[in-house]
Amino acid sequence: MIRGRRPNKGFENLHFKLIRVLVNNRRKYYALCLKCNTELKNTSESRLQIHSNKCKRKNRGKSLENEAVFEDSDLDPNMEFLLSNPTIEMIDVEGLQDSKEKVKDSFIGKTEDIGIKKESKASSCLEKDPPDHIGSPKPHGVTFKLDLSELKNKNSDKAISKLGNISHASANRDQDEFDIYGRHIASQLRAMPAGKAVYCQEKIEEILTEERLCFVKSEINDN
Repeated sequence: MIRGRRPNKGFENLHFKLIRVLVNNRRKYYALCLKCNTELKNTSESRLQIHSNKCKRKNRGKSLENEAVFEDSDLDPNMEFLLSNPTIEMIDVEGLQDSKEKVKDSFIGKTEDIGIKKESKASSCLEKDPPDHIGSPKPHGVTFKLDLSELKNKNSDKAISKLGNISHASANRDQDEFDIYGRHIASQLRAMPAGKAVYCQEKIEEILTEERLCFVKSEINDN
């Protein structure tokens, strides 16, 4: 017969068949609740207290005369296996509806994972059922495409206008007073009748040609 250590003072009023063992230097309790006949495996003092409070609320006004017995006959095979292997790090505990509870020893820096694991937001979003309209023709699909084409046209117009402004600005950097004077002469020629405009253009070209010839002759004489 295996006898466990008696519970702490705080457990004097708890109605359990109880045994306490050390697993990896951590104190664990294996108990059978005499109120609801529930086995509590690899549990802690706080959980025993919580379970006792629940039983008190369910069985208010009832009293039990059974005393706590510390015998190995009260232990199921899983408990006996744990007692014979005190260095075990993790056990699978059955008894949760549609799930399992894995209790890990916190002495080695691990936590408890109870029931179904929490899924990340990204995976839960991916696993959601797709909306009803997916896979069916969209009533506003044509309008959406037209909006995209209009948007592309607007963007292309803006890009062309921006390129024009850039080229105009770069051209203005290379201009001087003669470019301005040339545009001034061109505006005057456009305002004249066609015959007079051609006559003035011919006279201007004669003057420019004569001056250019003089410049070339002077360079030849200098050489």
